[in-house]
This record gives sequence, structure tokens and C-alpha cells, in this order.
Amino acid sequence: MKKSLELTKAIFPMPAVLVSCQQEDKLDIIAISWISMISLNPSTLMVSFLKTRFSLSLIQKSGKFAVNVPTTTDVKLLNYCGTVTGTDHDKFKETGYTPFYSKSDLTTPLIKECPMNVLCKTVRSIEYEDRIILFGLV
Repeated sequence: MKKSLELTKAIFPMPAVLVSCQQEDKLDIIAISWISMISLNPSTLMVSFLKTRFSLSLIQKSGKFAVNVPTTTDVKLLNYCGTVTGTDHDKFKETGYTPFYSKSDLTTPLIKECPMNVLCKTVRSIEYEDRIILFGLV
């Protein structure tokens, strides 16, 4: 017998990533689980942010961000990056994550400890309710 459940995010498996960004000398990291590939040609990601997030404000100014896939051992650090604000915290320093830069982009930090890093240029944004959805060209 099927049961009717209230829709919650717990119903959908949503792996989390670390989104890193920089505007001038301010670096930040945020944990995001609202992310998806939306196109392979051109390779484009979609990332959803609450409008109030500090990281979003940095990305909107710089027009760029990086998606970093952490290891399964990084659950506590991932949780930390998703629960404190970059307005008041230096998450790179406090987590021990090491920022590094690609030769192709010297202004968007990647996270050295993450096995996969993807640089994105914001090509579109959509406002929806309390969120901003960014489309990032890989």
C-alpha cells in the first residue's frame, strides 16, 4: 500500500558540493546540495542559492565560481561550510582547506583537498521565490 508523504528534501538524494568564490581579496566556501548538470553542449551547471547567502553576493560581483566535490571523509567540514556565514568567518582558514588557482583563472579559488574541481562562469541567473539560480558555463 502506498502512502502519501509531504514533499521534503529528504525524499530526494542530493549529494553536496563545496562552491568556492572570490571577489577582490574576500574568499568564501558554501556547501550546496541544490546543483545539477543542465547541458553537456555547452557544459553548464545549475546551482541554487538562498538570496541571503554571502557567497552569492561574491559570485554576483565576480561572475565566477568553482564547484568542488569533497571526499566522504569531509562531512564535518561540509556541514561547517553550510552553517556559518562567510561574512563573519574565513572558512578556508577555519576548515584548513587550501585555495589554489588554475592557470586559466587566477581569481577563482579551487579547493586543493577536493578530488574534483570545476570552474564556472555565470552566464544566466533566475530569481525564484527566496532563491537565485545561477547557470554556470564550465
